[in-house]
Amino acid sequence: MKKSTLALGIMATLCATSSFANIYTTESNGSIRHMDTNADGDISVILHLKDKYTYTNDKGKEKTKKYSKTVQYVANSGESFDDVLAMMSSYDNIADFQEMPVDVKATGGREFAESFDLNLSLANEYVAGGTVGHATLFHKNGVPMLHVNIDGKYVPAKQPYLNVPSFVKSSRAHDFFKVVVTDILDNVIVGFVEAKQDIPFNHADYFYAKGERIPVYWTLSADSKPSCNKECKNQEQAHMSVSSAQVLGQGKKMPNIKATDDSGEIMDWFQYDRIGETFQGLGDKPYGIVQDTYDEKTYWVYGSAIAKAKEGSKTYYSGDKNYSPGLAMSITVK
Repeated sequence: MKKSTLALGIMATLCATSSFANIYTTESNGSIRHMDTNADGDISVILHLKDKYTYTNDKGKEKTKKYSKTVQYVANSGESFDDVLAMMSSYDNIADFQEMPVDVKATGGREFAESFDLNLSLANEYVAGGTVGHATLFHKNGVPMLHVNIDGKYVPAKQPYLNVPSFVKSSRAHDFFKVVVTDILDNVIVGFVEAKQDIPFNHADYFYAKGERIPVYWTLSADSKPSCNKECKNQEQAHMSVSSAQVLGQGKKMPNIKATDDSGEIMDWFQYDRIGETFQGLGDKPYGIVQDTYDEKTYWVYGSAIAKAKEGSKTYYSGDKNYSPGLAMSITVK
């Protein structure tokens, strides 16, 4: 294959918030489908690319052809995720990546996990006979609810619900958004909230369409031993909590741009930061999460950058709905 117009450059941006460390986006459309390490800490990055490239045929005419392939880059020993993602900016065509013979649909080690290991020590473990096992997500009225296996019995966490971000103000938040989990690692859960209906705002150019997604993450934490209450001691409740949802992206909420209905105010608009046409947040969904090779409190979440569509003449997010490059971002969990 001749050199194409595909550029797999990565640009890094240091975020202003304390949650995010770095955001890297490719210059080509597509998505980062998987990031992983082997037992020696060597890193591989798999991208599915969707783009166009130009070539000259046998008659000397320049032609344009669509490109849709899954490719893999395998790092040299000792390189970190930051090294690998930053290094990719030096490559300007897909020949530097190994084409994979199949499309990669796996999006994380425990995609849509229903059950996962729990690496936290809970106060219940220190109560006579307490043995805490794995955790599971059950649903109550369509809302994911964390349960923990204690002595073979599932009990809800003290704060069990995987709720929507705080800028969704309505007490009926789950009437407007459903919550979906895509991957879990240690005490970090990634996923998205999806609009159940069209949600217009009080500004003509802002709109959430039915099915539109906001990528988020939650963290799990153990409550302190001294606060182990009656339910904890009776092992009727796992002594841990789920944090409020945080948006997987760099930006800020805009309280001057609101969505309302007959019941009152629903939510503020969340405005993503952008560099050029690329919004600094994950798109339709975060595909997965992997732990950093050198810092156990830092995790990398990966997928596609945000570039949304149009509603009639109204544009929300990107002016180019087809421009959605791959994106990876690191989050540090304290």
